[in-house]
Amino acid sequence: MSPEGRTAGADRPLALVTGASAGLGLEMARVLAQRGWDLVVTARSPAPLDALAEELDETCGAWVFVSARDLSHPDGPDRLIADVEATGRVVQGLVNNAGFGQLGPYPDLDPDTERRMLRVNVDAVVRLTRAFLPGMLERGRGWILNVGSTASFVPGPRMATYYATKAFVLSYSEALHEELRASGVGVTCLLPGPTPTGFQERAGVVAHRRARPDRERVRAVARAGVDGALAGRRRVVVGWRDRLSALLPRALPRDWVTTVVRRHQEGRMGGGESA
Repeated sequence: MSPEGRTAGADRPLALVTGASAGLGLEMARVLAQRGWDLVVTARSPAPLDALAEELDETCGAWVFVSARDLSHPDGPDRLIADVEATGRVVQGLVNNAGFGQLGPYPDLDPDTERRMLRVNVDAVVRLTRAFLPGMLERGRGWILNVGSTASFVPGPRMATYYATKAFVLSYSEALHEELRASGVGVTCLLPGPTPTGFQERAGVVAHRRARPDRERVRAVARAGVDGALAGRRRVVVGWRDRLSALLPRALPRDWVTTVVRRHQEGRMGGGESA
């Protein structure tokens, strides 16, 4: 529902941000509000979204519509789309950020969690793009920012399905970017490496140095993603480590890269999931 007492700004564009309760989604919502955007924010839990809406109203004067929806539910994307349509506003920016992973030997992983991962990481991205892209094309302006990963470039033993979903996000984004090149609508893929957003712990990654909280890293990646989307860039990779992670898999033998990834993941195993 819309936060009580707020009215939509007549002259501010509207962006939809999924997975906005924490991590990159939260920071990208803040960046957009600071740059004059109104927002629809969504995640499973309403409490952090309500807190974000209050914050952005007070600090940026942004109108923020809260839609607490579970995109892993088969009807989740449709319910979110209906919520957005009920505002009477048009979406000019879409951030497909929501996603989660599951770490462990593939035969031991929960198949229901895998199905939910596919719905969030792949199906919701396609359905939300399908819902809001036609309006952007009709108006001749707009942008879509899909959050992939440096995992998009390699196979991921011990996180096979998660890595495959991120490979899909990159391929899908780049294909649409090329198709829409002359349309006035941009599609950008943000490709962060390990970013301490809480994802690692909830995915079952054993605590390690790079998983420690680092809000500045998260903010930097969020700012770069928004900048890239507003500029219509094809890809956004932040920092030399992530650029190296994106480049090396294309220069080295794929069998060797896959083995290295497997060994790396086995050192991180702890079981569980991230949402």
